[in-house]
Amino acid sequence: SIFKQKKVFEKRGNNEINLLKKSDYLIGRTTWDYANAKAITGVDKYFFCNESLRDDFYNNQWDIANIEKNTIFVTQAYYPIKGFHFMIEALKILKNKYPNIKCYVSGYNIFENKSIKLTSYAKYIMKKIKQYNLSDNIKFLGLLDTKEMINYLKKANVFVQPSVIENSPNSLGEAMLLGMPCVSSNVGGVSDLLIHKKEGFTYPYSEPAMLAYYIEKIFEDDSLAIELGKNAHIHAVKTHNREINSESTIKIYKEICNKGGKINVERKN
Repeated sequence: SIFKQKKVFEKRGNNEINLLKKSDYLIGRTTWDYANAKAITGVDKYFFCNESLRDDFYNNQWDIANIEKNTIFVTQAYYPIKGFHFMIEALKILKNKYPNIKCYVSGYNIFENKSIKLTSYAKYIMKKIKQYNLSDNIKFLGLLDTKEMINYLKKANVFVQPSVIENSPNSLGEAMLLGMPCVSSNVGGVSDLLIHKKEGFTYPYSEPAMLAYYIEKIFEDDSLAIELGKNAHIHAVKTHNREINSESTIKIYKEICNKGGKINVERKN
């Protein structure tokens, strides 16, 4: 149930807080995780280092000439914090103008369980899809390997990250590396990765009307989509520069080893 999931996340959160307090040093990568780490520990013991991503995302590029028009790609819908329920609300709005709109969803298929019991969230999503008559507009792809993920991303008109909490989502970074136009909820450290109206669009996570509005802007303007994707790629290449990130990691560990101490590497939710 969603209630049980909530209790699990509360337990994980308390465990993470205890680990943060016990650690002598922390590694993070966004203003959000820095602010929270400092607030929890009460001291500044933070090193900054960005993440490097999967090889193939550095060697592929999105091209508007090869896309399937009016399509959306979303990477997760398995549990509520990924915000797919808000994506459904946005699709309801968009379908009025784009009756054939398609939303491709990768990751664990919440309807894959063939037993009688589905999670309560899966039941809720199923109910909403039927209520809004979106069965033909949403396609759950299941788990994809890197090559399959890239192929679907390159076919999509826009990448959407509708999460209600994130730090620095790798899926957003990968879409930006490909040079895709992206729309993301403005949560956690997203604003450090994606500059609003220059490299994509960000919106308050609980505002599906704004999500629909920004998706429509990209659907309607190919020049805008290309410009946003181009700027996103430039930013992502800097953020996920493998040489710089490798050098930074080695430098951090050397400094910590010289001082002596324990280290806890911050991970996204």
